[in-house]
Amino acid sequence: MNAIVGMPHIGKWYTRRDKGETFQVVGRDEESRAIEIQYFGGDVDEIEAATWSELPLEHGEPPEDWTAPLDEVESDDLGYSQGATDPAGASDPLHSVGTVKG
Repeated sequence: MNAIVGMPHIGKWYTRRDKGETFQVVGRDEESRAIEIQYFGGDVDEIEAATWSELPLEHGEPPEDWTAPLDEVESDDLGYSQGATDPAGASDPLHSVGTVKG
């Protein structure tokens, strides 16, 4: 186990302090005990479990545009609604309330 970051967690981002490379753990191969990683640029690699504990790692932040290594991602595929990113009628406080009948 790496003393600073502990065991690898799928979906988490890490940075190698010696190289400045940021990567995400994307899986584990239970048979070979390898940790599958993907660099921000899209390259995929494996790290042996024994090597993980020796690497100078720290917890990393996901890049601002974490979709860069993915092929042709449409904004609709990210799970955001238009209202979450571009709220129509945001300046109108009653926009989402509807009509009140009296």
